[in-house]
Amino acid sequence: MINIKEENIVHDTLFKIAHEVKNPLAIALGYLQMLNNDANMVKVLKYLPKIDDEVRRSVMILDDFLNCTKISVNKEMIDLYYLIEEVSDSLKEQFLDNNLKIDCLIPDTELYINGDYDKLRQVFVNVLKNSYEANANVIKIFTEIENNYVTVYIVDNGDGIDTAVIDRIGEMFFTTKINGTGVGVNFSKEIVRLHNGWFNIDNNKRGGVVVTIKIPV
Repeated sequence: MINIKEENIVHDTLFKIAHEVKNPLAIALGYLQMLNNDANMVKVLKYLPKIDDEVRRSVMILDDFLNCTKISVNKEMIDLYYLIEEVSDSLKEQFLDNNLKIDCLIPDTELYINGDYDKLRQVFVNVLKNSYEANANVIKIFTEIENNYVTVYIVDNGDGIDTAVIDRIGEMFFTTKINGTGVGVNFSKEIVRLHNGWFNIDNNKRGGVVVTIKIPV
């Protein structure tokens, strides 16, 4: 039987989902009403892409939430250094086109961990894309090993996070991005937790953000 605390959490979660999905759907509905009032071809061509964007955003929010509620990991022995280099290489060309450089300072060796390659890959992709969206022009990735843990540091020189809201980063549906869903960091934290690890994001004293990911080896 659900207790009052659990019931309140369920209600709060459902309210947040409804609120997040309602916003883009309300915008799409507004555009549809404009078309109903005056459906000339100029307005159709102007508003249909906007309606499409808002409906897609609604679907994305629901998909992100569903992914967060059914996260699981399938662990096997994987080379963490290879994974990080693969993610870095896959994004380098795209980032360079936008004047963003990735310095991947990973040892030229192997480091095996018991992990889910695809899930951890998504974590690193999310972090790097956050740096890109924060207007960084340099991202540095380096690691250290201590007490049977590997710590991955991802440091950028982007806009940083407003100190007034930094404690809320990672909270479900909280975002500072115009088009964000507030799910990415929460998703990343949960994936790392399922690897018996630790995920933290904080401002860098020199500007930008430092993401720390600690995983047992």
